[in-house]
Amino acid sequence: MSRSDDPLNEMSSNTFFRGSSKSINSFAKPQPSQFIKDLYTSSNIEIGFQIITNFCTNCTTYSKSKMNDIHGVITEVYKILIRIHSITHIKSLVRLHLMIIGKYISDSHYSRASLEIMNLYNTTNIYKSQNFEDILLSDIYKSNHYYISSVKILILQIIIKTKTVSTYETTLIKLFAYDGRFLLRDPKIKIHILNKLLLNLYSSSTHYKILYGLKFLKYMNQYNLKFQDYIKNIDETTFKRQLIAYYRNNQESNHYLNLYYMDYSKYTQSLDKLMLSDIITEEQDTKVHFNNHNDIIKLTKLNKDAYHYIGIEALNVTILQGFAILEKKDIMLCDKLLALTYIWKLMMTQSIVFEEQQKKLYDITLTFLNHNLDKSKPNGNELLEILYNIGINFKQFQRLSNLVNVMFNTAITQNDVSLLLLTVKTELSILNTSLDRPNMTYRSITKKMDKFLQATQIQKYRHEILSKYLNIFAVFGAETFQELQLYCQSCESVIVKRHQNNDLSNIFGISEVMLVFLRLKTDSENENCEKNNILTNMVQSTISGKFIECTGQISAINKFHFLYKYEALIKCVYYFDLSLKNSCTKDIHNIIDTYKKQWFINQNNITTLSELEINFLRTVFSHLIFIQFDKMALGLLELISTNNTYYNELSLDIIQYSLVASYRLGLGLKIDFLKQTVQSLSADFTQMKLDRLLLILDIYLNICLWYNDDQKFTEIFQDNLITTRKEIFDINNTLKLPFNSYISILIFNLKLYNTASTIQANIYALVPSIVESKRAVKLSMSLLKLLSKVNYTTRNVLIQTLTDCYINLMEAHIRIGLSKDTEFYVKEMTKIIDKLKDPSIIFKCLHSLQQYYHVTKQDDLKAITLQEANKIYDHISSEEDIISLTKFLFDNNEYEKLEKSLSLIFGSDLPNTRLLHYWRLKMGKTVVPGTIIPPKLLVLDSINRVDAIYRRILNQLETDPFFKSIYESSLAIPSIKKENGKTTDKKIYQNMNDNIMNSPRSSNMTPKSKSRVQKFDRALVLDNLEKVLNTIESISPFELDHVSLLRITSIYSKCSIILSNLYDNSRNFMTHTLFLSELSRYLPHHYDRILSRLDPKIYQDFCLLPLGSVSHGLLIKNMTSLNEQIRDIKDLDFLFDIITIDICPVTGNLLLSKSNSYDESNIYLTIPLNGSFFRDLDGTRISYIEAVNELNSIIENSNESVSRKVTSCITTSDGRKGWWKNRYMLDKQLEKLLQRIERSWLGGFQGFFSVRKINEVYFAEFSQKFNEILHNNLPSRKHVGTPDAFLQLENWILELFLLMDHLNENFLVMVEDLLYFVLDILVYHGEENAYDEIDMSLLHFQTEEAIMKYHTRCGIGGSKRVQHTFLVVSNKCHLFPWESMAFMKTLSISRVPSLHILKEMLQNNNNKVQLDVHVDRKLSMVLNPGGDLVRSEERFTELFSNIGRNCPESKLLIHEKPSESDLLAMINLSNMFIYIGHGGGEQYARNKEIKRQNKLCPSLLLGCSSAAMKYYGDLEPTGVIYSYLLGGAPLVVGNLWDVTDKDIDKFTMSVFEKIGLIRNITNSSNDGTSVNDAVEESRDVCNLKYLNGTAPVVYGLPAKIIY
Repeated sequence: MSRSDDPLNEMSSNTFFRGSSKSINSFAKPQPSQFIKDLYTSSNIEIGFQIITNFCTNCTTYSKSKMNDIHGVITEVYKILIRIHSITHIKSLVRLHLMIIGKYISDSHYSRASLEIMNLYNTTNIYKSQNFEDILLSDIYKSNHYYISSVKILILQIIIKTKTVSTYETTLIKLFAYDGRFLLRDPKIKIHILNKLLLNLYSSSTHYKILYGLKFLKYMNQYNLKFQDYIKNIDETTFKRQLIAYYRNNQESNHYLNLYYMDYSKYTQSLDKLMLSDIITEEQDTKVHFNNHNDIIKLTKLNKDAYHYIGIEALNVTILQGFAILEKKDIMLCDKLLALTYIWKLMMTQSIVFEEQQKKLYDITLTFLNHNLDKSKPNGNELLEILYNIGINFKQFQRLSNLVNVMFNTAITQNDVSLLLLTVKTELSILNTSLDRPNMTYRSITKKMDKFLQATQIQKYRHEILSKYLNIFAVFGAETFQELQLYCQSCESVIVKRHQNNDLSNIFGISEVMLVFLRLKTDSENENCEKNNILTNMVQSTISGKFIECTGQISAINKFHFLYKYEALIKCVYYFDLSLKNSCTKDIHNIIDTYKKQWFINQNNITTLSELEINFLRTVFSHLIFIQFDKMALGLLELISTNNTYYNELSLDIIQYSLVASYRLGLGLKIDFLKQTVQSLSADFTQMKLDRLLLILDIYLNICLWYNDDQKFTEIFQDNLITTRKEIFDINNTLKLPFNSYISILIFNLKLYNTASTIQANIYALVPSIVESKRAVKLSMSLLKLLSKVNYTTRNVLIQTLTDCYINLMEAHIRIGLSKDTEFYVKEMTKIIDKLKDPSIIFKCLHSLQQYYHVTKQDDLKAITLQEANKIYDHISSEEDIISLTKFLFDNNEYEKLEKSLSLIFGSDLPNTRLLHYWRLKMGKTVVPGTIIPPKLLVLDSINRVDAIYRRILNQLETDPFFKSIYESSLAIPSIKKENGKTTDKKIYQNMNDNIMNSPRSSNMTPKSKSRVQKFDRALVLDNLEKVLNTIESISPFELDHVSLLRITSIYSKCSIILSNLYDNSRNFMTHTLFLSELSRYLPHHYDRILSRLDPKIYQDFCLLPLGSVSHGLLIKNMTSLNEQIRDIKDLDFLFDIITIDICPVTGNLLLSKSNSYDESNIYLTIPLNGSFFRDLDGTRISYIEAVNELNSIIENSNESVSRKVTSCITTSDGRKGWWKNRYMLDKQLEKLLQRIERSWLGGFQGFFSVRKINEVYFAEFSQKFNEILHNNLPSRKHVGTPDAFLQLENWILELFLLMDHLNENFLVMVEDLLYFVLDILVYHGEENAYDEIDMSLLHFQTEEAIMKYHTRCGIGGSKRVQHTFLVVSNKCHLFPWESMAFMKTLSISRVPSLHILKEMLQNNNNKVQLDVHVDRKLSMVLNPGGDLVRSEERFTELFSNIGRNCPESKLLIHEKPSESDLLAMINLSNMFIYIGHGGGEQYARNKEIKRQNKLCPSLLLGCSSAAMKYYGDLEPTGVIYSYLLGGAPLVVGNLWDVTDKDIDKFTMSVFEKIGLIRNITNSSNDGTSVNDAVEESRDVCNLKYLNGTAPVVYGLPAKIIY
């Protein structure tokens, strides 16, 4: 039963309806009252509802004014509710509206009730109705199913009460004939009331009682109703007899009798069931039969019905005749159309079933119509309408879809706009009627809409079509935020293409929410924003990307609004977007907290995840990761993962972002858990959609990265995907994918190559790592051009990955020691920083820059960068950005705070994060043994352990008065002889140690006294030293970065030399020390050469390199192996020494080593330069830093003095005098500096560089004599045993006494240096003597006497032990002109960057040491290419011209700039290349291109600073001369700094003369001196012998010019 307030409740259940005879003449709209205004606010809508409710419940009298007012209120509320898309409240209003209509009917206000019915229907339906007939025969749509059956019942009441049944009789018969379509499709229809109305119609009808009666009986059975509840005065049997009697008296109802009866029979199975034969007598039965199709055609032409009904058998025959009509070709088209129309009308009125034959005929009929589109008008349109009704009646939705296609094709062919609009209506009716059919996709709906819009170019009709689709009553069940947004966005693309006038705001039934979702710019956009609800504006702001100020409209939130229940979500989205717009992170925490507490917890009544929320969460995830709020991101991700059902669409995003956050926070257990989840995902990529595939691949990238799983990476990304899903590697978009898909592929490839680079670096494949990073950078740069077109998330990924790539490239080049490339990427990254506004990214980059400046010793820039980083950090939330916090504390040396902060942040989870281990290791600390950390950190841990042990060693040495100053003494390896592999027996002096330890000492070199209780634990020190050396030897040097390699090399050398002096054993520390030093020199050049020679196409061809495809490529495993390879180069006629010169980075001591080509000896020597004490008190001592600063000052002043800026201002004689005075002063300063270095650094060790051969006979005498001198003068040896019983010095140490210049004015000081050197060796080997107890004068005199005796007997001169000396000069020592030291002037010297390069030079020279340079042909010369060295051009033009004429195949460029290709050809194809110009020609050929060559010719680069190096701290310096050497040049001559043209021209001319180049152009056959000797001998021709004369140096092999 209906409720008391139901408008249908007043119907009597027992009597036939007797009502007023008022008729309904019109539905004229009354004039609305003006008292209702502005109903846009929540309170006013409530007032409107209250007015309507009060009217329903309290109003008893109805004046015209009152009814007009309530009509106006209802209309206005409808309008506002439609505007705010409040479907729920529209339904509430409809219920109230129905109550008012019911009240009007009860009080006999039928015209007013009729008006309100029309108002209700037309307001809430897509298509408007003009009368009751339209409404009664309207279908039940998705938009009106909740009320339409009630409206039809109310109309039936009005018809009955106004006694207008006869007026609507035909409509009523159709209504009940197809009640399954028009009434009963509403499962909630009030069947009780409907049945009572049927009885009223039964009683009122004259001609159709049989039909109404059958329908009444059908409802009884269909709904299990009781007859007596409706009719009490007769029984059912009597009622049935009355029906038969009424029919036999009036048979006008025959037309629908068959349909009504079959419907009744379908639900009636009882024995007393009425039979059709009971109703129709044999005489009444026409028994119509069509013998053939001609009978049908004849009947249709007569245009009259020859029968009242037709039996089933005849109906089937008729269907067969329909097939025959369609098959006959001799029947005219118009006849066929008439016959088919008749047959389908018959089907519609006679059958309640739709069987296979009928379906087949339906399909063939559609095909027939489609093939005769241009000939079917007008009869075809009638047939189409009948076919539509049959399809709807029998729910043949697929056939109806075909019908729409035929209608559309017909409209296009006939250019019939009205038919097109009817087709649209049909399509919408089909969509809206299919209540029990699964929803079609929005894309398919809008695809059809697009088709309709294309069919007409008239904007008016396009607008009309759009108005039917863009209506809150036509959104096809899109009642949730998600569904509505998807539908509107699906429409949007069509509208933008097809509708030029995008202002759709005037469409009836379109809501402000829909307009926002459609993202169309309206003509009154600003006005609409002002009228729109705040939530609508917030959504619009979010979707459009055009910010709308909504913060001042908080009070305007409307609880009736469609968006009201999404308020918390919308606010979170809006304010999050606002924070992004303002680049502000301070509100992020509050927004996320609001989302959790106000939306996540309370959204149980919302079951569908909206596109807005999906985009919001993805943006939030991306942004939190981007700004490094990793812990907050994890918290949110973990929370929403608890509701897998709701957030299922984001399941992969949750895994992906959780992996990224966990990776950065080092949460291994979390990643292990996520990995297990990922393993359950499908690994079949073949059929996967692109978006899902790329997301899963992102997940696998992160997993491979964390576990450094190169095998899995290869399996997925190089073996599987390259064959199954090639399109994801299509970075050139050859497949023409949509823009967003293409961008997604580019972003994926960007991540892929960046990840590949990191994995390659982790497995120590550094060259592939750099290649992959460069590829990623190239991709990033191409994406940057599209930055304005990509979304925020893509932008974040791009910026994040691009900066990561640059940081990776910086770190990779620092790792291999390459400074120039690192500097390039530093500058590139700095440019990017200048364009960024993202604090976390900028801070990350600045942190990396600080590390770079630290490594390169650019302390000023490091300080400035730190200051800038600290300013940026003020804009970062330290509570959330853990990564930036740790970097900030680390950069500011707040190590204790760093550890405490991590402890506070992670609490009990601290042991589960790698962050603590990482930063402890970065701070120089160690981790607990057994802790699982990556191999890279394991190496760092080993280095830190070495550091820690070494510091303990130093602290232990500090406890001993002798060893505390060990680094202030000169030390050597080897120093003490070993006999048969064992140290000399030291029992005698060891027994004396106790007495020696107690002897007083007054020297400033050693303590005056020493406590008897010794704190120094020698055994512990030895044990720690062994640990250090063993640990370092266990580390593969190829797994170390360049700086770490330098670090452990320094520690190893210091510890090995201490251990060698404290403990004598057979272990050879020298080879590993030299090997580590050699690697640190050679590896940068090795990688530089490999990278330079890579084919540039490798950066263009985006195909992943196999993991580990290019390793370090070194076959040399140790120093012994390298020495053996060098010695295998048998050139007995040309022996050589190899001397390395370096500075210890910790102590500042000078480090020298020497080996040679004829034996296996290796000598290592360390000389203190800046100790705390000085034996020489004359002030000549100079530290390395002091020397470098002074030399740089001299060079800078010299370079400035020869600059054009200075020389162009010298116009007077006084100016020239002043200039020359300054130049001479600088020359003198350099001379004094070199003398100080020679005297204070090398002093008595100058013999270390000597090539003179020792006379073995006289040396033996000297050795014996020196041992006797020691025996007689040292307290440890006096009166005890014989000299042979004590420690015996290595021969090379004694040879130092004999190889120094005994005629040198500093000879006595030099002897003293060596004596103290010897005494220190003995002390550290356990033979301790108090220096103040030694008569140093006597010791000095006797030693000097023995030296002089040796020289007297040997005579002056002597043969050379070797013909040449190769200097391997470290980057710290490169600038010093070692060759110009006085004691080296007679030597044949050249420099080489490393022993490996020397070995390659020798091998390339056919295993010969001396290089023979043939200059009788193929000489190339470049003279004054810049055109400003006029005097140089004048001096050499004639000479070079003669060379060009006399030497075939020579090339000469004078006053002409060579192209890069020309210069490369010259240095590649010539026998010798001479360059006289500015620099080394690097301005004409890039260094990278020079290094790409394989075998450059010997080159004389005689320009300013052609051999200069640019220094980058611990990284290898760069310079053009190294480029020539790496390009295979066996000889390069260059200048260490700027020189003046006149002096260097004189020098050059002298060299040409000495090597024979000048005289041999006149066909002389005499060979000149070697290039090395010529350079050395020509220094003195310079006016400024030091400032200009010491600048030239020779790199490479000793060379002889051959003619």
